[in-house]
Amino acid sequence: MKANVTIIFRKLNDPVPSNWVAGLRWLVEAHDTDYDVAYPLGLAWVTVPPKEVMPPIVDMILVADQYRRCGVATELVKAIEQRWPDVLLTEAISKSGEGFLKSMEQSAMPLFEDK
Repeated sequence: MKANVTIIFRKLNDPVPSNWVAGLRWLVEAHDTDYDVAYPLGLAWVTVPPKEVMPPIVDMILVADQYRRCGVATELVKAIEQRWPDVLLTEAISKSGEGFLKSMEQSAMPLFEDK
C-alpha cells in the first residue's frame, strides 16, 4: 500500500546541542495525509552547509516499521531533492537502507562516497 504523505521541512535553530551550529540542520517529516496519525510516518535529517563549503547531505532517513515499503522514504527524498537539487545521500546503515539506495541509483540523485 502506497502512503499518501504531506512533507514538512523544519529548520533546527536554537536550542540545539552545544556542538552544533544553529540553522545548518533540517528535520524533514512525512505525515499521513489520509489519516490522523500522532507521529510522522518518516523522518530525514539533512545538513545544509553554506554552498561554497559543500552540498546538502541527507544524513539519515527513518521510516516507522508499519510504513516501510510504502514509498515514504522515496517521497522524503523527492521533496528534499526538489528543495536542494544538489543533495547527496550518505551510505546505508541497514539492509533495508542498502535496498533503498539501490533503488535510488536509478534516479538522478548522486550517492555520497566517503573517501
